[in-house]
Amino acid sequence: MTTLKKRNQYTTEYKQEAVALVTEKGYAIKQAADVVDTSEKNLRRWIKDLKQEVDGVRLTTDERLEFVRLRREVKELRMEKEILKNSLRAPHAPSNRNTGSVTLMSCSDNSR
Repeated sequence: MTTLKKRNQYTTEYKQEAVALVTEKGYAIKQAADVVDTSEKNLRRWIKDLKQEVDGVRLTTDERLEFVRLRREVKELRMEKEILKNSLRAPHAPSNRNTGSVTLMSCSDNSR
């Protein structure tokens, strides 16, 4: 049997604090990775990701969530617009009144 190793889920704050050990406190990457109990590879990626967020190259987590919310909202608004547009184009449904045919008869005056 193989045992699967459970992946750790790190919060954004945790990652920022780990990156700060290297960028602000002067820790070496290996030393900081040991302190926060992660791999050097993870810490290097966190440093790169945070730098891209600060430089505006990459969206922050909050910005990504807002982006997803806005896309969902745009999709919903487009559907509503399409429904309204179609309801204006569609012929009105017949009412419940009797809509049978009417026969017109001409009256001729035969008394002439």
